[in-house]
Amino acid sequence: MTQEDKRIKLAEAAGWEVIELTLCNVKPDKNGDPEIEPIAPLPDYFNDLNAVHLLELKVFQDSSIQLDYSLSLIRLIKNSSPLGKRFFSDFDLITATAAQRCEALGLTLGLWEAAK
Repeated sequence: MTQEDKRIKLAEAAGWEVIELTLCNVKPDKNGDPEIEPIAPLPDYFNDLNAVHLLELKVFQDSSIQLDYSLSLIRLIKNSSPLGKRFFSDFDLITATAAQRCEALGLTLGLWEAAK
C-alpha cells in the first residue's frame, strides 16, 4: 500500500470523504442527490505533525483504543532503532515522528497490516 493510499485511509477513518485527494463533506441536497463540498487538500499526515495530531484527537474520541495505539507506537519506535532500543523512555514516545504516529494509528485501527 502506498503512502498516499494510507493517507486516504487515515482521512476516511477520521470521517472524511476523500475525492481526488481533497477532503470533502458529502451531504444529500434537497432532492436527495449527493452534494459535495470540498473542504481542504488531503493533509500530508506522514510529514506534518500538526495534521497527525488533529487526526489523533478526532480518532481517539473513543478512548478505548488509546492504549493499543500507545503500544503500537512503542513497538514501532523500538523496532526502528538501530540498537533495538533496549531502553525506552517517555521522551521517545512524545518525540515520535509524524510517520511513526501514522503507521501506529493505521495498525491500531486495522487500516493496513505491518510490513514484513
